[in-house]
Amino acid sequence: SGTCLISGTIAPTVSSSYTSCAGGTITINYSATDACNNPLAAQHVITVTPPAAPTVSLPTGLPTTLSYSNATSFTSAANATFTNNESGGCLISGSIPAVISNNYSICNGGTITINYSGLDVCNNPVTAQHIITVTSTPINVSINSTLSTIDLNQSTQLTAVGTPSGGTYSWTPSASVTPSNGDVVTATPNVTTTYTVNYDLGSGCITSASTTITVNNITVSVNSTTICSGSPTTLTATPSITGGTYLWSPGGQTTQSITVSPTTNAIYSCVYTLNGISVTSNFGTVTVIPKPVISVNSPTICSSQSATLNVTATPTGGSYIWQPNGQTSSSINVTPVSSTSYTVVYTLNGCSDTATSNVTVNPTPTVNVNNQTICSGQSTTLTATQSVGTGTFIWSNNQTSGTITVSPTVTTTYNVLYTLNGCSATGSGLVTVNPIPTVSVSNATICNGESATLIATPSSGGGTYSWGNNPSTTNSITVSPATTTTYSLTYTLNGCTSAVSNGLVTVNAIPTVTVNNASICEGQSATLTATPSATGGTYDWTPNGQTTSSINVSPLTSSTYGVTYTLNGCVSSAAMSSVTVNPIPIVSFMADTLSGCSPLAVNFSNTSGSGSNCSWSVGNGQSLSGCNLSYTFIQGGCYDITLTTTENGCSNTLTLQDYICVENPPIASFTIYPLAFTQESQSISFNNTSTGAVSYSWDFGDGQGSNSFSPDHLFTNTMQGYLVTLTASTPSGCSDETQMLISYNEGEIFYIPNTFTPDGDGFNQTFKPIFTSGFDPFNFEMFIYNRWGELIFETHDANRGWDGSYGMDGRDVQQGVYTYKITYKNPKIDERKTVVGHITLIK
Repeated sequence: SGTCLISGTIAPTVSSSYTSCAGGTITINYSATDACNNPLAAQHVITVTPPAAPTVSLPTGLPTTLSYSNATSFTSAANATFTNNESGGCLISGSIPAVISNNYSICNGGTITINYSGLDVCNNPVTAQHIITVTSTPINVSINSTLSTIDLNQSTQLTAVGTPSGGTYSWTPSASVTPSNGDVVTATPNVTTTYTVNYDLGSGCITSASTTITVNNITVSVNSTTICSGSPTTLTATPSITGGTYLWSPGGQTTQSITVSPTTNAIYSCVYTLNGISVTSNFGTVTVIPKPVISVNSPTICSSQSATLNVTATPTGGSYIWQPNGQTSSSINVTPVSSTSYTVVYTLNGCSDTATSNVTVNPTPTVNVNNQTICSGQSTTLTATQSVGTGTFIWSNNQTSGTITVSPTVTTTYNVLYTLNGCSATGSGLVTVNPIPTVSVSNATICNGESATLIATPSSGGGTYSWGNNPSTTNSITVSPATTTTYSLTYTLNGCTSAVSNGLVTVNAIPTVTVNNASICEGQSATLTATPSATGGTYDWTPNGQTTSSINVSPLTSSTYGVTYTLNGCVSSAAMSSVTVNPIPIVSFMADTLSGCSPLAVNFSNTSGSGSNCSWSVGNGQSLSGCNLSYTFIQGGCYDITLTTTENGCSNTLTLQDYICVENPPIASFTIYPLAFTQESQSISFNNTSTGAVSYSWDFGDGQGSNSFSPDHLFTNTMQGYLVTLTASTPSGCSDETQMLISYNEGEIFYIPNTFTPDGDGFNQTFKPIFTSGFDPFNFEMFIYNRWGELIFETHDANRGWDGSYGMDGRDVQQGVYTYKITYKNPKIDERKTVVGHITLIK
């Protein structure tokens, strides 16, 4: 201060070293001496940054996929533009023309590549590329033929249809088609042939199809026959293909079958013509065999006499058959009872002749008298029956009529002589006289259901018995009447019937008894009660011999018990009771998963061998039914599992303590700062807010990651943004994942929570994204899916959140993890974006 003060100013010297494209520096130098001639110097350097590198924008409307037909018309594209979005003299902008490269074919598809390449004003390269996928067009060819089967020398037209059109056709074999190329050809094969057409669209696009034309060859045959002289026969020409004409030789007939009657052996053939082709058949031979000639005599005899019939045959050596007696010799003896005709057929070499012999028989009379049997004191009629005529009769009692009435007291024979035209015959009739017998019948007393035997005692044996109400014909019968019954009997001996005799069967009722069945479990007892049809009787049980109406039994295995009931000396049939002893079932079960993360789906299986009547308790108060079932555990913890099985009314239970252990999943969440990229290279800080986890895995979306709890990460090339994924895991491997999209400087700022609690407390009741900028509310949709991929909620209103319900009736879903899919539009860049993630619903 004071006189020691030295002060002043120094004028700057400015020098520059920069360009508009590369940047550089501005240097300000200060140099002088103070009042004491001390040197003074200072310098300030200003860095001049170059303008930002421009980014390329592809023209809008470029397709990503084209069909082959649309690809051929795609020959030009609009220019791409580039800019660094700076103002004033730092602005770099311009356009780049498109260069289109095609690499596709009709059947294989391929790509169209659009390249943009140029230099900005600073000679820095600016490039971009867009690839369009060209889909292939299926190639196919088929063949139609006018005829699939033809005759020799016929033709058929083959038509090939290829898709898509525009290709060329070639045929193999080509020797029998005209022309050999083209879609329509005429085929004239000599033998059955398979034709193949190749359809070529160029660029290696070739396909083929085949069809077979069957060619029929013509043959014809004629049958041969053998006939007897004078008989007709039929010859038939049989062609392999019908529809032609016939010409026979000899005879010139034109039908397929002809009838001929040659007298000697003859040969025939037929010419068959079809479609101008004539074929001569084999020879049909008709062999003619001469017919033999026979004669036979016709004698006359008396009744009961015999006659000999003789055949004369020319030529000899054949076989004979006589009718009606079937004899096979040339001479036969016959004894007809009346005039009869006999026919003989003579066969030689398959040909035959027939002759008839008429044998005349003169009748001899006969007479017969009937026999009669009568009982003592009766009369009867004897009748003489003659064979022929109306001759005269004379009986041994001098009566002369054909019928007489007699009443002998003892057995007597009566004779008769019959005479007709001098021919006589005798006959005799016996009248047997039998005495009338007597009979008595015994009585019996039985129980109902039993049998009684009644015995008849006749005055003389050897007769027959006729019971009035029993079909038996013996002297004794066994009967089982339901009530007291009288049985009547008559006895017949030698045709004489006794007076009626009666036997009485007195019937006492037999009681009945029933007994109940029972089913018990091992160690239990059952009461069996016998119920009789009438009271007052006694009981007898087997196998234990008890005599009360009810008994208690405790069998170790299924057993059978019987009881009989006796009343008034009559014993009932045994009534049987079955006591079924059912075993106590053995209970065992298993699960396919014993531990895991919530929600944990477990399949339980009953391994006891009992396939029905199963009930489960899963340790959280919930009961389930079914022997094999699945259950999903939502809450963490260890659960006791109990299975009760019931079989045939017997039950048993098994409980396994802490059998299933479930771990609750962690909840992954994080926040970032800053919320969006504002620089091309920028560091983002991540704040891990996850709960329930011990290890973390970060995927920053740029190929790098981290296992730190809350890392910082430097991102480059941030203009397209990055999707960051955090996976949080528990010690046993349960995990949760959440994602956050960090966008670039386009004003998109939104927050999607990963947990909400619709429990009615008024806080955090719905799930929805929160947008603060870069969002078009009229282009928004959100879908919620359960873990099976089923859609349970949908909205197109950004202000409407999901309240944890589904369906028309608003039923609440279970606690757990659900998947969201959110699609929104950034109006600044006219682009729709989709975000997929998980939301945990906690109640």
